[in-house]
Amino acid sequence: MFNILVVDDEPSVVQGLVQSVRWEEYGIDLAGTACNGLEALGAIERSPVHILLTDIRMPVMDGIELIREIRRRHLDIRTIILSGHDDFSYVKEGILLGVENYLLKPLDKDELASTLACVLEKLEQDLARKRITRESLDVFRNNLLSRWLSNDIGPREFQERAEVVGLPCCARQYQAAIVRYLASPGDVEIQARDTALSSLAREVFLPLQMLVCQVDSPDETVLLFWGDSLQDCSGIIRAGLLALRDRILAERHAEVFLSLGAVAQGPDRAWESYRSAKALQDYSLILPPGTLVDEHMGEQWKAGRRTRLTLQFDRFCGSIQEGRSEDAIHMVREILSHMDQAGGVTPQEFRNVLLETVYHISSTVRRSIRDESAIPSELKDLFASMDRLHNHDELVHWLHRIIRTASDVLARHSDAVSPLVRLVLKQVRQNFNRDLSLKTLASQLNVTPSHLGQLFKIETGEMFTNYLNRVRIEKAKELLAITQTRTSDIAEQVGYFNQSYFFKVFRKVTGLSPVEFRDRHAREGTWDLPSHPP
Repeated sequence: MFNILVVDDEPSVVQGLVQSVRWEEYGIDLAGTACNGLEALGAIERSPVHILLTDIRMPVMDGIELIREIRRRHLDIRTIILSGHDDFSYVKEGILLGVENYLLKPLDKDELASTLACVLEKLEQDLARKRITRESLDVFRNNLLSRWLSNDIGPREFQERAEVVGLPCCARQYQAAIVRYLASPGDVEIQARDTALSSLAREVFLPLQMLVCQVDSPDETVLLFWGDSLQDCSGIIRAGLLALRDRILAERHAEVFLSLGAVAQGPDRAWESYRSAKALQDYSLILPPGTLVDEHMGEQWKAGRRTRLTLQFDRFCGSIQEGRSEDAIHMVREILSHMDQAGGVTPQEFRNVLLETVYHISSTVRRSIRDESAIPSELKDLFASMDRLHNHDELVHWLHRIIRTASDVLARHSDAVSPLVRLVLKQVRQNFNRDLSLKTLASQLNVTPSHLGQLFKIETGEMFTNYLNRVRIEKAKELLAITQTRTSDIAEQVGYFNQSYFFKVFRKVTGLSPVEFRDRHAREGTWDLPSHPP
């Protein structure tokens, strides 16, 4: 809605315009009236005016002087002259001052309607242009901020561009804080959320110099502080972040995790503070929502007592294989509880435990189900799914869900095979490190080796020897990845008493030698998905 101010020294004219013209039908609010130019300027200073409808000849300050003053002040007001004098000199002056139209008294309502429609169209176009310009400037500013805090721009280029968009490029110190939402809403809610957070932050940190922006994640809002001595403000900044957290929870009903980077010296090093705050966000894997972590807390945490903790994966995989998902989940809860009690467990160590656990879930599923199409999509690309989660509770809930899904799938798969083959599968899982063969198993089960071999191939889709090798090699891969045990000893631990044969089978299944596999795992730091023999 646009506002119009009517200015005329004749009360009857003003009254007629106020009462006879239905301004609301044009989408216009009547902001007020004035009897001369000076009074009109006072009204303009008190409230916004978009359209000025003014007489020319008035006492104190006439219409032409009023319009000149508006132009001198660079006020964005569209003007329409209403006069009882058909004087060309006035018309000429109005044209030079950029008025929209020169209307004569008595007023023709159709001509007024046509003029107002034209003026309103121009005002809408002005708004659209300003909006586009503002949005373009915001995009440019945010891109510049992102490059600056990512250390992806040179000092000279940043200095030149920062001055254009008003970024703080000359402060002595900078410090970045990150406020990360722990749940992702829809796109519309994100915009409302970010607007509310920006407003709250400016309110909370009113005495400090600060800007609010996003750098590389829609769920992370960066607060960048600057000044001559930020160490003196550390208590204020920490208290403000905690107050901001409480306001977000109370007003937005959302939980956040906060990190505060180290103070950086000068604009060329501001990115170091952001990088520090970004790294501290990893502690959301092991600390509860609402925590504020700074570099001092991070160092204290790293200095704590550390204990190498790992699941008993044979028991864990057996529980999943046999459909006992709650037993497997209980084991996960126990190891996480031990990690909490041990103290000093870093986010990377926590993630490594989860990676090992996910690897064994994937390995167990793929070892049992040869047909890739029979594996639910939720159990595929588990490592990629895990990488998309950055919160302790989300990761743990996701892991529980994956365990239950895998257990249900394997239970259904187990029901699809005969009791005889089910016994063979169980014997291999439990005794793969012994001298197992189809002949010895057939003897124990009182059937012929040929019958057992044919039945196993029909129901599982692979030869017994291939299945046994696959189970053994998966265990060997685990030992190579998480221990420094010699390969010859690992060969015996998984049931190969001929080292040359172990090397041959390992390369056939994985495409690598045991030494190459260990080196690649050490270099890349990730678990490979299980392989199948050709």
